[in-house]
Amino acid sequence: MMSFFLRTIVLLLFLSLNLFGTFASLTPNLCPLDQRDALIDLKTEFKIRKPDEFLDYDASWANSSSDCCNWEGVTCDTKSGKVIGLDLSCSCLHGRLEPNSSLFRLQHLKSLNLAYNNFTLSPIPDKFNKLIWLETLNLSESSLKGHVPIELLQLTNLVSLDLSSSSSASNSYFAPPPTLLLSIENPPLFLPLLARNLRNLRALDMSSVNISSEIPQEFSYMSSLRSLHLKNWELPVFSINNSMQVLSLLETSFSESSFSGRIPSSLGELSNLSSLVLFFKWFHW
Repeated sequence: MMSFFLRTIVLLLFLSLNLFGTFASLTPNLCPLDQRDALIDLKTEFKIRKPDEFLDYDASWANSSSDCCNWEGVTCDTKSGKVIGLDLSCSCLHGRLEPNSSLFRLQHLKSLNLAYNNFTLSPIPDKFNKLIWLETLNLSESSLKGHVPIELLQLTNLVSLDLSSSSSASNSYFAPPPTLLLSIENPPLFLPLLARNLRNLRALDMSSVNISSEIPQEFSYMSSLRSLHLKNWELPVFSINNSMQVLSLLETSFSESSFSGRIPSSLGELSNLSSLVLFFKWFHW
């Protein structure tokens, strides 16, 4: 009788431990302390200047002791708890995006959206190359200026890169004046390197980048590229088996001058192309 009783107790303990282990495995990991602290520090780097009609997007960030994986705009890895996604688009952030920003401590990020904020005409920090796992980077409509850092081309996992902004400040509250657009310092170096390094790109929007250069032939061999938005660039000859689906070529001119360059006949060979936009806009001062 005693032996049966002991065996029953052992069995119950075994089942309890198994049940506890199963429950623990189903409970999401808490956001690691270093990730939570980086997010909190990032919030303090900017002022929040929002119109009255904007909701208080960061209410869930108020309690620093809570699990940051449940905060608005934050996505965590289900196993490690590391922050892998951060969406702060339309968050009314106001202030400079500095090279020593706490943002670059979130080195497990795969997706980052900072669109429609006001970074007060600060340059794009070269420290983005620390976020080597990034697959999606959206910096559109965020009042950035200066040269696009060549360090961005070290993000070889990028699938989508958006550096666009409106061509006229009058079109959007968030848009920078047209004379303060982003630019590329050394196109003959930057552009071929982009085509060679960012082999996984499916979507590239540089329609606000101030550059006057031909697109290097390497672009036509980017087999993953499906969507391409550019401004004031001459097109290369595309290969017949190119997989391009969306192609947008913009020209924004501040004087009365004609668009230079020709549209290559190879566009007719893009059998996957579903959208072609050739847009010309003139500004008279």
